[in-house]
Amino acid sequence: MSTQTLTSDIRAVIEEWADALRNKDATRMLSHYAPNGDDVAFSHSLNRMHGTKTDGAKADLWFRQTFGFQRIKGEWKIAHEHESVPFYMDGSFKAAIDLKP
Repeated sequence: MSTQTLTSDIRAVIEEWADALRNKDATRMLSHYAPNGDDVAFSHSLNRMHGTKTDGAKADLWFRQTFGFQRIKGEWKIAHEHESVPFYMDGSFKAAIDLKP
């Protein structure tokens, strides 16, 4: 399958899902979700990163991480990774890297 076809197919699913959501059609919206399959898995965590940067500055922050896994030929491989930090909702929208759990 070509990348262009794959992109087009994925966009069609997103557009159909969004249209169903806008029209409050739960059945149509949920039809786009995969059943619980044996070949995908997800994990999420709250992680702390701390240490000294190469310029000597100290770093200490917490962040959320999500992995999406796919089993390929019997081995779990990371198919998707996402990290994020909360942000201040005071209008600045700056990353809130000083928060602690």
